[in-house]
Amino acid sequence: MTLRLKMMTQNNESSQTLGERLKDEREYRGFSTQEIADYLALSQTAVEEIESGQREIGSDSLERLADLYELSVDKLCDDQTSDEADEAFEVLERSNEDLSESDRDEIQRFLKYLNSRQSGGGSHD
Repeated sequence: MTLRLKMMTQNNESSQTLGERLKDEREYRGFSTQEIADYLALSQTAVEEIESGQREIGSDSLERLADLYELSVDKLCDDQTSDEADEAFEVLERSNEDLSESDRDEIQRFLKYLNSRQSGGGSHD
């Protein structure tokens, strides 16, 4: 019997929060939904439904994704942001001139990812 996890709680809004984080992690690392589906032995539709909060994710699948993304399951499930991102941004801002253009592009991509996590994926200032 496979233990199933509700993405966070019975609350659909919370479910979408984990799904959005899973999608953000996948996109940041450059994986397609098909690649994740193949890795988890699921259909591409199942992965899309998990990311949209329409489907539960099994604990085994969540653990495998955490391993693939080199994160703990707790980190994947935690929607709190850290002051570490602000500190890192300040350091990068100070050293920006020493970075190559490709490094600056990677940093912009990472900052976009962080902003999407902080804003819940859809809010704009």
